[in-house]
Amino acid sequence: MESNQPLIPSKWVLPLALLALLLPIAIMEYQILQDTGGTFCYGLDDPFIHLSIGKNLANHGVWGTTPHEFSSASSSIIYPILIAGTIKLIGTSTIIPFLLNLAAAVILLITVRNWLVEQDIPPAYQLLILLALIYFTPLPITVMIGMEHTFQLLFCFLFIISFSYSLADPPVAGGKDGRLPWKVYLWAGLMTATRYESGILIAAALMLLLFHKRIWTALCLAFFSFLPVLLFGFYSLYNGAYFLPNSVLLKSRAPHLAFNELYYFFTTQLYERLSLAQGPHIYNSVSVQRLILILPLMYFIFNNQVRKQPAYRYIIFLLTTGFVAQLAVANIDRSSRYEAYLIGCAVVFILFLALKYGKEIWNGWSQMAKGISIFLACIMCYPLVFRSGRAFGDIELASVNIFQQQYQMGSFFHKYYNNDGIALNDIGAVSYLTEGKKLDLIGLSSYEITKARLNNYYTPQVVSQAVKKDSVKVAVVFDVWFPQQFFAGWIPVGTWTIQNNIICLSNTVTFYAVDTTFRQGLQRNLHGYERFLPKDVKAAYY
Repeated sequence: MESNQPLIPSKWVLPLALLALLLPIAIMEYQILQDTGGTFCYGLDDPFIHLSIGKNLANHGVWGTTPHEFSSASSSIIYPILIAGTIKLIGTSTIIPFLLNLAAAVILLITVRNWLVEQDIPPAYQLLILLALIYFTPLPITVMIGMEHTFQLLFCFLFIISFSYSLADPPVAGGKDGRLPWKVYLWAGLMTATRYESGILIAAALMLLLFHKRIWTALCLAFFSFLPVLLFGFYSLYNGAYFLPNSVLLKSRAPHLAFNELYYFFTTQLYERLSLAQGPHIYNSVSVQRLILILPLMYFIFNNQVRKQPAYRYIIFLLTTGFVAQLAVANIDRSSRYEAYLIGCAVVFILFLALKYGKEIWNGWSQMAKGISIFLACIMCYPLVFRSGRAFGDIELASVNIFQQQYQMGSFFHKYYNNDGIALNDIGAVSYLTEGKKLDLIGLSSYEITKARLNNYYTPQVVSQAVKKDSVKVAVVFDVWFPQQFFAGWIPVGTWTIQNNIICLSNTVTFYAVDTTFRQGLQRNLHGYERFLPKDVKAAYY
């Protein structure tokens, strides 16, 4: 007699998934704390940018990396607000971004699991899909790097599912007038407020609405989706900055609206980004390229099911368009974070289709077809496996690198120059740990530098004027990033060099006395702080 007892009781699905999420985080964080002497740190400097904005917003009412002026350094609107609210509740703490991400990851697993239950997926398959979501995103790493990407994944999943099902059945889901349910607008607004490139999915959704001739609905969706962007943009303009955050303007790979740049983009860059992969992020971009192929392939394999449920077709369209746009104009780097929101959603939906409908299709294939399909699946999915493996392998050393370099810089300036003007090119930890003015030589938090870079007149004269404006006394920079004439008149005093670097853009930082009267004091302070440096950091002096 056949047993109808499930392989895994339904009540165990979520606890097992949470264990799969929390156990690797606990193991890796324990090891990181061992390596940092108990100091909590992230694998990027960027979380400290959000922390500094949240701290200044909570304590001074200023949206900026310092308490002194507005600076549009964050690529997220809602995330610094969440940090500021948490600081108001529990006080300033480095661990806040980690806790917020952990909460978002738990909510994401609950949300995905509830959707799978609604789709009548058996408990064992639910757990398999949740495990794939955890380890292929990879979710523990998005939690541990402390950025807003876990929230982005959560809101994107909610938007894609709610929009696709509402569009597939508008009379039931949206009423006779064809409007979308209010939750779709809510998720859309939260999605773009979390990260600007989430607008890629909004653009794809608008294309679907226009294809169905739902003009008014498209206008409503566009309005509510980009309302947070509009409000913050006008606030930024009011404070004398650009409409878009400096980080978006400087890091985007989209071409400028000039004929020669557009021509080069469509004839050369677009081809390279969609078909070639180079640099330290090769496995991340190859993973995206593979999913651009896998998603349409799933459409053809499950064509009968897709025709019966149009929502599946819309989900595939949204995700495929999102991957193409992400690869073409958005950022991808070694940290495996920028594309995580799309990969997490795609992994859930691909496995959902395969496990829900795969058996009936599989049984109709010949042995040769099955063998070929297994071989092709392994080839297609290999970059995803390698991408996740490297992300897990990198996080400990990356966190130690940030502790050894950026966190030590912040601690040094907090101890000796807490209220002085500082010039630097990695602003996160130093901004979070100090109160004085900062001149960001890259431009993320300094409007004058951003303007000069965007308009191609970033010169030593621009830096000199900015130094005077912000009363800069000392500086710490990656020399390899800048021509030496940028530092004319500055006196190099010492360097710190870290070992086994995988995340910092240079092994060595150089300390300068910008105000020459600070030279002896800076040298004395560097010698005095040397005893606090981790043992693997080598200090040298001029």
